[in-house]
Amino acid sequence: MTRHLQVSAIKPRVQYQADGVRCEFLFPFAIFADANLEVYVDSEQVMTGFTVRGIGDSEGGGITFAVPPPSGATVTLRRRMIIQRTTDFQESGPFRARVLNDELDYLTASIQQLETELERSVRLAPADADAETTLPEAARRAGRAMAFDSNGNLTALLPSELMNGQGMGGWRSLDDVPEGTAVKQFTSAEKLKLAGIEPGAQVNAPSVSPQEKALANEPTLRSFSPKDVADMVAIHAPVNDHAVESVHGRIGAVVAQAGDYTAEQIAETGERVVMTTAERGKLAGIQAGAQANSVDSVHGRCGAVVAQAGDYSAEQIAETGERVVMTTAERSKLAGIQAGAQVNPPRLSANHKSAFRSATKRITCSSWHTTLSTDEGTVMTTHRETREVALSPERVFELVADVESYPEFLPSWQEAHVIGYAVDGYDTEQTVGVGLLARHFHTHTSLDRPHRITVTSHDDVFRHFDIIWEFQPVEAGGCRIDFTLDFTVDSWLLAPAFDMLMIPTASSMVSAFQRRAQSLAAATDDAAVA
Repeated sequence: MTRHLQVSAIKPRVQYQADGVRCEFLFPFAIFADANLEVYVDSEQVMTGFTVRGIGDSEGGGITFAVPPPSGATVTLRRRMIIQRTTDFQESGPFRARVLNDELDYLTASIQQLETELERSVRLAPADADAETTLPEAARRAGRAMAFDSNGNLTALLPSELMNGQGMGGWRSLDDVPEGTAVKQFTSAEKLKLAGIEPGAQVNAPSVSPQEKALANEPTLRSFSPKDVADMVAIHAPVNDHAVESVHGRIGAVVAQAGDYTAEQIAETGERVVMTTAERGKLAGIQAGAQANSVDSVHGRCGAVVAQAGDYSAEQIAETGERVVMTTAERSKLAGIQAGAQVNPPRLSANHKSAFRSATKRITCSSWHTTLSTDEGTVMTTHRETREVALSPERVFELVADVESYPEFLPSWQEAHVIGYAVDGYDTEQTVGVGLLARHFHTHTSLDRPHRITVTSHDDVFRHFDIIWEFQPVEAGGCRIDFTLDFTVDSWLLAPAFDMLMIPTASSMVSAFQRRAQSLAAATDDAAVA
């Protein structure tokens, strides 16, 4: 968990009906890790074939399938927490709100999970009386059906006991089963009647009188029996309703021939029309490959015309969003600018200069460095510096504690990432160096806000490694920074390389923090002046 979540009153379960096309499905509840999200397609849990987004987001997130679920399938997303405690607070240790919030969010999400599971289980109604709902022992319920006795308590009965009416309100046969609203009982008489109906039989049509059959038009829509239909066809069929004897004097399997129809007898459609004699003559006068209204000439030139200088003036060229035409004044101005010239920097006002001087006039520094060789062959190196800046200890503390921003302003700091949090601080991975001379190491940072920051490393190359920052208030609201770098390299062969790397890095580090403090002070004063 990288930031504080807001666990809302939303059920940690959502379902969708797949349409065979949709790949993305959203979930409106927060999850702490991708392992907290279970995905089901119908009743089968899916473990792969999708990606999850929105981990650690209070508003939830979504999943995207590589292949859309089949149409009609039910997609279920639910949060599944491991019920456990994730934090242990130490006696008299720091009590951070973020850690407490994370623990309470995790507990709230676990309670929501239990609530959802209870809502989907068999329960007594809120206004119902208490009843025994505990299952009988395995030996007592084996081979039996679950039922409720006359008091509404859960029990187990044999099939014979169910037929005898125990626990079923006296149901012994179908005569004891009441009819429903839509489903009715089937009597013996109805069964006999159904047996006498032929397969495919239709509902009997009402009888039709001879007078009704003789009517030329049927006033209403109704059903007729096959016999009535045959009678009406015989009455109303035209006398000449018989097979074709010949087509254009030809009999048998007649095939259309030229001359069977004239152009005037052919009906035109929306896509196909008959050409007139005038249209045919006009078409004959058009050359093959001719274009509609072709251009005769361009600037008096014919044939394959190629653009030449002077064809168009600058006023005739339309400007676009990326390309414009330069005016004579702009060309003259450009000619007067030296190659490589930079944009003029903004001018500092008198108020800005005064604010910057007030923030930096009290900055003082002192430093010293020692390197000692021990009898064991190891090399001890200590570097100390003291600086005063016109910022409060709290402000400088936050600046030094923000380790992930070091690469933004520390010259030798290549990488800095927080890899875990502890009760007293955090663990980091850092890379310090210039060019090929670089060192990657792990550190643990302890925070004593806002007085002290201690950085230690237990990498194998060091006998010990300590960086100590101390912040003390001084008069007029400033802060004194005491910086100490103290390390011992296990190998005397590596000691010169580490001195070349760490000592300049330490010196530039304190100076970089000094410049950072100055820029922050100037930015604060700029805001006040504005």
